[in-house]
Amino acid sequence: MRRLPLNGLKGGWQIKPDVSFELPPYAVPARGIREWERIAFPAPFKEDTWVTSVEILPGAPAVVHHMCFGFQRHRLATPYNLYEWMEVPRDEEGVMRNRDGTTRGPRDGIVITRKPGSEVEERRPGRAAIVHDGTNEFCYLPGLPYEDYRPVNAGVFVPAGSDMIVSLHYTSTGLGVIDRSRVGFTTSKVPPAKKFLPQDGPEGENPPIGVQQANATLAIPPYAANHPGPPAEIKFLKDVELVWFRPHAHVRGKSVQYTLTYPDGRQEIVLNVPRYDFNWQLTYRTLVKIPKGSTMRVQFFYDNSAANKYNPDPGKWVYYGGQSWEEMGTPNMGFLIDRDADVDGVIQ
Repeated sequence: MRRLPLNGLKGGWQIKPDVSFELPPYAVPARGIREWERIAFPAPFKEDTWVTSVEILPGAPAVVHHMCFGFQRHRLATPYNLYEWMEVPRDEEGVMRNRDGTTRGPRDGIVITRKPGSEVEERRPGRAAIVHDGTNEFCYLPGLPYEDYRPVNAGVFVPAGSDMIVSLHYTSTGLGVIDRSRVGFTTSKVPPAKKFLPQDGPEGENPPIGVQQANATLAIPPYAANHPGPPAEIKFLKDVELVWFRPHAHVRGKSVQYTLTYPDGRQEIVLNVPRYDFNWQLTYRTLVKIPKGSTMRVQFFYDNSAANKYNPDPGKWVYYGGQSWEEMGTPNMGFLIDRDADVDGVIQ
């Protein structure tokens, strides 16, 4: 990870970062499957820091399927500056042979690592060393420019000594390119009134919601024009303010609807996206106070017909997976709590 002097940046920023850095150059081959990879760095802050906005600038947007990251306390077993991913067994057409409910392959299996700038891959059986369940806290996706918590007087607290875990997924386009992506932050020395809380909870612990979704069972028949996926059933485990939605599917994603049910039985459609577009994925801003005990149902629909101009092959069954030609339906959301409340909602 290379820190960049702010006066050396050449445009592109929308947030005018106080701190920025450049990820190692990544050689994306002209062809082949790149699985989801993770890489860890020390967080670029020397002391406890409130992050108030984040922007990810992809160097080669055409090949960046996604780029996300989150912070966690340093773990001795976490290696720095090393790409790591799990082998995903696939058939000759690129379809996963073991659809076991994970987009990155099983946590136990063959671990593959590679140093930045090297093409040498090392393989070992076991578990991934870079573990973080909240790496979608900040993301670049096509159409998603940046995250800014300043309009709601909020921020993300990053303790000194934290690590940054980056999740990368590149898609080959027929032309080999070098991606040089950058990340920028604005920070505040004055603690904001609100604390942003990702749906996985801080460092994947004490989450604000519980999600049940049989994503691994997703199977879209050939030529199906409006196929319903397995719905996500979400239970709210604490009082929160819902501030954004970021629904995510792939090229056959057609629509999605979020329906909230309050503890008294009252229902409200809080988001309806009738024309989902994989090539322009948005964060939908809102402000909804949701009491503990509420539930939400999130339903995705998929278009595997010939009428879908982005459909690579309407004659094939489509299954769950992390690649663009596979499918998923992820109901990402972001929440706020009072800064002085702990993750269980108890004021300190």
